Amino acid sequence: MSGHLSNSERWFSNEISMIIIEYLGDDWASLRNTALVCKDFAALSQALIFQTLQLGTKGRLQSPPAPKKFAALLHEPQTAFLGKFVRRLDLDPYDLGRTQFPTTEFIFRNLPSLTEVRIENGRVEHFQAIGMHLGAQLRRLQITTVLLRLTVQVRMFQKMLDSLSVLKTLILNFWSVEDFSDDTTPLVLPSSLNTAVIIAPMDEYSLRAISLGLQICYPPTLHTIFVDFRKDRRGQSVLWEAIRLDTMIILDLGVGSTGEADKENALIRRIITATQGLRATKLTLRCTWSTSLVTYLAYFIANLPYPVHDVCVDFSNELPRLDSFGDWIKLDCALMSRRDLGMLDRVYFGRSATHIQPLLPRSDGAGILAI
Repeated sequence: MSGHLSNSERWFSNEISMIIIEYLGDDWASLRNTALVCKDFAALSQALIFQTLQLGTKGRLQSPPAPKKFAALLHEPQTAFLGKFVRRLDLDPYDLGRTQFPTTEFIFRNLPSLTEVRIENGRVEHFQAIGMHLGAQLRRLQITTVLLRLTVQVRMFQKMLDSLSVLKTLILNFWSVEDFSDDTTPLVLPSSLNTAVIIAPMDEYSLRAISLGLQICYPPTLHTIFVDFRKDRRGQSVLWEAIRLDTMIILDLGVGSTGEADKENALIRRIITATQGLRATKLTLRCTWSTSLVTYLAYFIANLPYPVHDVCVDFSNELPRLDSFGDWIKLDCALMSRRDLGMLDRVYFGRSATHIQPLLPRSDGAGILAI
């Protein structure tokens, strides 16, 4: 009996082969070496190697090939199949330069399984290409640092949004839709949208454009809007007024701020101004733990508009030993004062509730802490 496997025999079962490949994760060098072992390993390794494609981004040095190299693979009949493995595309046109656009557009046309695009420093021509070639397949789109200064640019951006017929999540980060005319151009979100994430709009024009778009056509499946609260932005009230009551609002408070630059009266004014017009009855506050956060939450919850009766506090990081930090008495008093005014029914601290419960004895006794 020969000790060698014939070409028709498998070295391992499919299940064992998959366990081996998945164990390597994003170790691209090892995956490339594994792909040389046998045909089964090659197919499984390629699926992971090309799952995320980075074009012009300053990411992993071992990431899949640069635009022209990858485009060359798609041109060759023997390797064109690699395009079907790409599920996510990270694109930074600023690093690529305008001369690379035809190559990028060719790649767009040959990624049949692509469902997520993350684009930074996007240009109008790339938004056009997304609309032309990816509108019927993208489910998640993240756009970082985009400046739309001309009406024609806004219209092209809108045309891309109109084409995204199955998009579920849209993330706009550090963006601007600025209109110097008398009337702000509305920005209408895709009708299929479930979640909108609005981070760091650079001006009130941007918020107004989104708000007007929501008033014109509100996505029927939009259930969550995530808004960055870490920067002061005028015009937020018009956004709150445009959001329907059945849509969950998540505010990102970051670490909060009660330092020298944020005296008590100034902080209260900022909270009241920024939340004016908020009509939601339920509100989620996403926070990053810091030593000043408890005091900040006390001010914030105490000064929320009347409609907010349920508050969920969601920590994005691990919590320290809580009784060593923060003015929990102040927060307990703020919660009870709002409850006594008939403006608070429930406060939910998620998985941290059991640790926080003893620190808020009055609120816990009144039955407003949810576990």
